[in-house]
Amino acid sequence: MHRIALLSRALSACGLDGLQRPLAPVGSVVVLVAQTSAVMMEAMLACLDAGCILCPVNWRWSVAELAEALQRLSPALVLHDVTCAGLAQQAVAEAGRDLQVQRQQQEQHAGSNGPYHATAAKTVPPLCLIDHWCPATGSHGAVWGGCSTTTSATAATGAPASSSGSSRSTGACPLTTSRLISFAAGPLPSSTPPPPPSPQLQLLAPACGTALLVFTSGTTAAPKGVQLSHAAFHAQSMVKLALVGYCPADTYLHTAPLFHIGGLSSAFAALMAGCVQVFMPRFDAEAALAAILHHRVSVFIAVPTMLQDLAAAAAATAAAVTGAAGPERLPAGAEDVAPGPLGCVRRILVGAGGTAPKLQDAVSRTFPAAHLLSAYGMTEACSSMTFRHLRGPAHPASTNAGGWQQRPQQLQQLQLWAPPGSNNSSKPVGSLTQPDAAMEGAVCVGWPAPGVQIRVVRTEAADQPHQAHTQGAQKFQQVANSSCTSSYGGTASGRQVPPRTSPGQPPRQQGTARDQERAAAGETCGPHELGEVQTRGPHTLLRYWRDDDATAKALTADGWLRTGDLGYLAADGGLWLLGRAKDMIKSGGENVFAPQVEAVLCAHPAVAAAAVVGLPHERLGEQVSALVVLRGGWKFLGPSVALPSSDSASSSAAATTAPAGAPGSCSEPAAAAQQTSLQDLQDFCRRQGLAGFRLPRLAVAQWQPLPLNGSGKVAKPVIRAVLQRVTGVGMSRL
Repeated sequence: MHRIALLSRALSACGLDGLQRPLAPVGSVVVLVAQTSAVMMEAMLACLDAGCILCPVNWRWSVAELAEALQRLSPALVLHDVTCAGLAQQAVAEAGRDLQVQRQQQEQHAGSNGPYHATAAKTVPPLCLIDHWCPATGSHGAVWGGCSTTTSATAATGAPASSSGSSRSTGACPLTTSRLISFAAGPLPSSTPPPPPSPQLQLLAPACGTALLVFTSGTTAAPKGVQLSHAAFHAQSMVKLALVGYCPADTYLHTAPLFHIGGLSSAFAALMAGCVQVFMPRFDAEAALAAILHHRVSVFIAVPTMLQDLAAAAAATAAAVTGAAGPERLPAGAEDVAPGPLGCVRRILVGAGGTAPKLQDAVSRTFPAAHLLSAYGMTEACSSMTFRHLRGPAHPASTNAGGWQQRPQQLQQLQLWAPPGSNNSSKPVGSLTQPDAAMEGAVCVGWPAPGVQIRVVRTEAADQPHQAHTQGAQKFQQVANSSCTSSYGGTASGRQVPPRTSPGQPPRQQGTARDQERAAAGETCGPHELGEVQTRGPHTLLRYWRDDDATAKALTADGWLRTGDLGYLAADGGLWLLGRAKDMIKSGGENVFAPQVEAVLCAHPAVAAAAVVGLPHERLGEQVSALVVLRGGWKFLGPSVALPSSDSASSSAAATTAPAGAPGSCSEPAAAAQQTSLQDLQDFCRRQGLAGFRLPRLAVAQWQPLPLNGSGKVAKPVIRAVLQRVTGVGMSRL
């Protein structure tokens, strides 16, 4: 707390290097480019305490992407760690060059319209190296396998940081956090009020109400900056304390990065609960297992691909311990830890995609004492909106060693999102039967969290669902009420919550005129009726950064956030999702739901993964187009592609959909024993009952994983670009 308070005051104080203004005034944007660490967490908290708008960005971005973001944000300061120093320096330099070009263009344009005013031009933000605490030295925190630990008590009692840290940069007086802390701890200019003997937090806040600016993962479009309030993060933390059960006895492992909303929201919840926190700079399955064993980690969050990697690494370690593999396969630091099940892990919260039953089985084998929980959320909702208990411990006897499972009140909380009338909270997700076969493809994502309202509204995207679904919906409409009550969120027709407003916020309205009319008329869907999922409460975004049009499309006049997801509410209040509304392809006047086609394609023996998008078609408007990942030993009679990985669409080991045994090469397997083609895929889809207008009219194959974004989700914009590049469809002829 001492270091956080000093760094906060340094950001707000005048006089550094003769500046007559604060380095980061209240309401200014501070960009943070750093890998996950305890010192990064301290820098985040200091910026928030100083009333800055904190924007942690993806360190996997390219230089060009970060430079573009800097121009959009116009930050007052860019904080970075040693690892990301090169990226930050190059991006700031490129942004400076771009600003210089813009300034020259403005000067030329102003030649005949009056003098050019340089004060109106943007400036390049200063860089500041985070160097006031180096966990690698072992000071102020333990280190194990590339991980560092900290607790709220550690932060409160830590000694004042030394100012002797290396800046790793040139110049007479490089800006570093150690220098800022020394500046705040020393004599200040006479115009600055003296700090108290023990520095206290300032608790400042910008007038706009924004705490953090978080970029979306860009699943279906370019990333947007989402402005989230302190109230949103407080509400989200309270939800996780109540439902996930973070408590002071927990040790929380940071597997998710702190530039995505899932990692941020859980980090703040763990901080509020007083958990011991173990920080990993970046996810690595073997290092994570070593940290779990050494620190006796009890809770962490993950995406499905992380769980796959953890299960595979644990299996490899078990084989190595029993002699089936060499000792080199052991995670670093695991040699002196007794082998056996990872019974210290009690809760795993998974998001960013569905968790298949096979993966749930693997998780239960790897972490036999763990409850597996899932959450459905998005950046604009400050993370999680609904929660679901997927499975209980595989071996209840392994939960008798104390800790979270011995607290009956939290065992009861697991029932809060179990199906009404169900006595088995360990019931796997696959055992929840849908009301009708017509709803095939929908996934139950749980029940709304306390304070979260959920409703489903009729939209144009759901006007023409496939015929079987329409028949099923009509069948249940006969016995359904006019609105659906949820366990926590209330009903769509219940008490209206006044919309939240703040200075400068644009009017909120729904996207299309027809959708706006429907919302005004209260056209909410009944149970099992497909529509767009919307949410309201203190958890929703304030606005998109400098994008009034996108804000007006996302938020209704009475404060409902349009998620862009298609789904329905069941009679028991459970929310079922079919996928993104933007995944709806309009071909020849018919609506084709991309996830439905993807699921059928993945059932083909040759296909390990598939992504479906709509490409332009002169007659149909859009045509169903697929990028399929073939299994080893298969050949494709048609166009194929080797998709290079990129920082913005990562397909690394930490987030991959590669089939087991898939070749590392991006080329076609040399000796393919079997073959498939577009015609074969179409015939297979027909046999599975897919209507003719839903068949892929275009298909491209590859033998490496689908491109993923930083959240582990398939990057549909990259898929679309790859298909266009390979086939030429939709490419500009100019």
